[in-house]
Amino acid sequence: MLKGWEIEIMTKTTGGECILNGKSIPQQMGRVLIAAPGDQRYSIVRDIAFQCYYVHIRDLDDELEARLHALPATFFVKDVEPYFTAFREILRKNTEAYADSIEILSGIAEIVAHLIEEKPIPDDVQYQSFLVHREGLKKTKEYMDAHYAEDIRVESLGSMANLSPSYYHKLFTETFGISPGKYLQNLRLSYGKMLLITTTLSILEVSERSGFSSQHYFTARFKAAYQLSPLQYRRMMQQRKIE
Repeated sequence: MLKGWEIEIMTKTTGGECILNGKSIPQQMGRVLIAAPGDQRYSIVRDIAFQCYYVHIRDLDDELEARLHALPATFFVKDVEPYFTAFREILRKNTEAYADSIEILSGIAEIVAHLIEEKPIPDDVQYQSFLVHREGLKKTKEYMDAHYAEDIRVESLGSMANLSPSYYHKLFTETFGISPGKYLQNLRLSYGKMLLITTTLSILEVSERSGFSSQHYFTARFKAAYQLSPLQYRRMMQQRKIE
């Protein structure tokens, strides 16, 4: 029976399982396991040893305890790397000759805070779907970063990620918190702002170089985003330089 909280995140998928209060939980990469004081848990190793990051915490304040209790006992996270990085940093600090306990505790508190803010993925099917397509989604995002001024369509991005346009739109939005169309538009607007400040190009030329289909559309999107027309924005920035 546990005397404190145990938080575990799997770094590798194996054939083993964790047993939490009699329930079998597969050991899969990206799975978070949260055991509360009083729970009973142990692990069963099969095939190969499982790998995880793990922390045991005692004496949490009442608010943190309540928020941890509100989380599922086990769930998946979409992006494992920030957690892996945080745990590695804690381990690094713990092995230093003059380990700073305050820094270590701060790192643990940061992990707990991220978990509390996390949007858990409870079902394996959805998570495994994300794992399969994660690299494809990142590839399309990087492609937009490099080619935003070109003619890019959601259909071609979906094909790049081996997904239908509608499913690509859904997964991209869930993964990055913004739709692919909005992400692309923001890249183009940011580049347009830079051109307005640093060049004397006409508004038409700025819109074309930023990847917009027309000056009218660029102006409308720019005004909706910044509450100023491109020309008003350029004049305002020029005036600030003079002052």
